[in-house]
Amino acid sequence: MKSINELIELLLCEFENCNLEYNTYEIFYNEFLEDIPVIISYIIENILIDFLIWGNDEWVDDSLITQCSLNEDKIIISGFLIFGKSKINNQWVEPFYAEIFIKNKDENEYEIHLNIADVEKNSLTYSDFKKKNNYSLSSIKWKHKLIKSI
Repeated sequence: MKSINELIELLLCEFENCNLEYNTYEIFYNEFLEDIPVIISYIIENILIDFLIWGNDEWVDDSLITQCSLNEDKIIISGFLIFGKSKINNQWVEPFYAEIFIKNKDENEYEIHLNIADVEKNSLTYSDFKKKNNYSLSSIKWKHKLIKSI
């Protein structure tokens, strides 16, 4: 598995290659973002493991991106993480909001602020999420607010 630093470098390269002028009628912007949804999923997975929120039983599949932006010193990505658990066929969905602050790109220094999971709602199964698809990120009370400097 790649380190978080390596994943952030990949993420920055992907931003250079993608067109962020996407169709505003779509709910999720994955098709416009190349590999960004997968890369952010692995960054989130690494952080959840580092903070001992996840053990060896959880695994990440992908993410559905609802917001994505990059400026000179910060990446903002929000959406829904799709994950599974060992020996269980279901997948679940959790909301997330991530800010990656670019402290010193030449030295690979970053600070990641990750909010994930709604304290008031259990994880939705992916099949239920696809049916309802009206989960709003605006009213979430975040279960985990994590900060990691690398």
